[in-house]
Amino acid sequence: KGCIYDDNLNKKLELYDVEGGSTFNEGLAVVFKHDKYKILYGYINPEGKVVIDCKYRYVKPFSEGLAAVENNNELWGYINKKGEIVIDFQYKYADNFKDGTAHVSLQNGNRIKIDKIGKEVKN
Repeated sequence: KGCIYDDNLNKKLELYDVEGGSTFNEGLAVVFKHDKYKILYGYINPEGKVVIDCKYRYVKPFSEGLAAVENNNELWGYINKKGEIVIDFQYKYADNFKDGTAHVSLQNGNRIKIDKIGKEVKN
C-alpha cells in the first residue's frame, strides 16, 4: 500500500500501487500497475484518478510541464500533462527539464542538452 503526500508531508491519498516516495509534481504523481511479469507506470491527479495510463516502462516526475518517460523499447521521450508525446522516443536516457533544457543520452552514448521541442542546445 502506498501513500501520496502534499508539500507539507501531510498524507493526501492512501492507495495501492503508488510509486514509493512519490509526491505531486505540477499536479500529478507517479503510480504503477502490475501487468503480468512487468510493472507499468503512469500518473494520477490529486483526486486519485489515473490521468495518464500506466503504459510506460518507467517515468519521471513532471518538470516544467513535461515528463521523461521510457517506452517498452527502452527508449526515452517526453510527454505533456495530457499524455501526448512532445519529444519522440529516441534517447537512451533522459533527465528532467530545468530552466528550459534537459540532458539526454543519445543511442551512441553521447550526452547532449535539448530544449522543450527536442532541439539540441549548445553550451
